[in-house]
Amino acid sequence: MVSADTELASFNAARVAPLRSESPTSAATELARITEDKVNNADNNRTGAAALPAPPLFEEPCSFSSDVPLAETVEHLNSNLKDLDDVLTWAHKRLGSEGKLVQVTSFGASGMVILHRMMELGLLGDIPTASLDTLHLFPETYDFIERVKEKYPSMSLRRYTPRGLDARAAFVESHGEDLWRSNPDEYDHLVKVEPLQRALDELNPSAWITGRRGTQGSERAELPIFEVDHDDPTRVKINPLAHWSYDEVWEYIRKNDIPYNPLHDRGYKSIGDVQTTRPVARDADERSGRFLGLEGKTECGLHSRNRPKRKKKNKKDFKRTETV
Repeated sequence: MVSADTELASFNAARVAPLRSESPTSAATELARITEDKVNNADNNRTGAAALPAPPLFEEPCSFSSDVPLAETVEHLNSNLKDLDDVLTWAHKRLGSEGKLVQVTSFGASGMVILHRMMELGLLGDIPTASLDTLHLFPETYDFIERVKEKYPSMSLRRYTPRGLDARAAFVESHGEDLWRSNPDEYDHLVKVEPLQRALDELNPSAWITGRRGTQGSERAELPIFEVDHDDPTRVKINPLAHWSYDEVWEYIRKNDIPYNPLHDRGYKSIGDVQTTRPVARDADERSGRFLGLEGKTECGLHSRNRPKRKKKNKKDFKRTETV
């Protein structure tokens, strides 16, 4: 059996080395060796059952190997890890204890399920939580985040704001009141894309966890649990709830008495910035209340593969991250 240190050394070497084409024989041989260890537990733990014993994949050499292109490794992981607990436990065992795993959340319904499950599994204290504050969130959202911090004291929360700014008034003074409408791509870069890039540069994870789900539609429709980060081909994005439905998320929240943003009770199915988010009908698509007034827009740019190139750069002074 290969030690955890050896596994992580191999994985980290794969992160920093450029991806290269391997001969069909070497890749096939390595994948065949890895694939001998299948995850036998396919049971669904979506209703809050206790964690099950670790499947064989947890005990064998790490699936991230410098001998196999990362895309093939991700495909292997998607074939073997389906259950929420298995995904989180595997990620923590391989990366979390060494500081190479980060959770990025906006504290939406899906994010709260992941956060709660990480706490139940005893993983939350080992995995930093990064949150992007656009400075344009609802007052209810800011209040809710304070409640979450109180309920989950082991959470290590790091808040990232637009570079050099810490209040909405300062943002308006620098960029105007209506940038979100006049140049939505520039606005998204300033309040979401650049802060996320800064967070990932600072924390330098090998993988990061998101709350995205396939049933949220649009570009997310075919979302896998594991994917290569299209902004960094040496990094993996983990979407533990990729195959969960909206109803399954809320069933878990209610059954486990998980706190949630009170705006959800007022018809907001998905919650973003105050100026572009509206309540929707009970039977409306989950994200149909987002990006109001921005025709054709379905993503803020964090995860979009169709994100346009910026026309200008923001040169505001660097502002250090606030640990909250």
